[in-house]
Amino acid sequence: MATKNPIIRNVFLAIALGIIIWVSGYSIRHFMDSPAPTVELLSSKKQNIELLFNSGIGFMQRKQYQQAVNQWQKLLALTSTMPEAYVNLGYALFELADYPAAKNNFQHALTLEPYQANAYYGLAICYEKSGNIAAASGAMRSFIHLSKKDDAFVRKAQAALWEWQTTQQKDKSN
Repeated sequence: MATKNPIIRNVFLAIALGIIIWVSGYSIRHFMDSPAPTVELLSSKKQNIELLFNSGIGFMQRKQYQQAVNQWQKLLALTSTMPEAYVNLGYALFELADYPAAKNNFQHALTLEPYQANAYYGLAICYEKSGNIAAASGAMRSFIHLSKKDDAFVRKAQAALWEWQTTQQKDKSN
């Protein structure tokens, strides 16, 4: 069907394209193993995320760090874009003395959210454990800069910075 009228040709092309998209969309959904997401499935996923997050916090508060790690990993299997989960996984791993893995989680949280202040704090204490006081100081300064001034950890961070600077000055003088 060759037509010289471009408007009629474009209408036919649009209709044909619409039919192709509709048929292919139907066939893909029809043959998929899992159903298309529904409001109930999305709501269920959100509830699972909230449940796993609260469970992870509970394990952290009870100092059950391995169980907390398990919860954070399950949560991150559902959503890999939650910087708070990476930060909390980092703190649980830190408490289990897995400093390299903790550091990696803090860094990943910062790739997702560069203004995640508590990730800088965690990164600083990991750097301190590895003996990299210069990097620890830089991360702690970032934490202080991004935190609210009434944050309870700001005083701890300032004390840590003072201690590290004093240690570095003593090392330089010896």
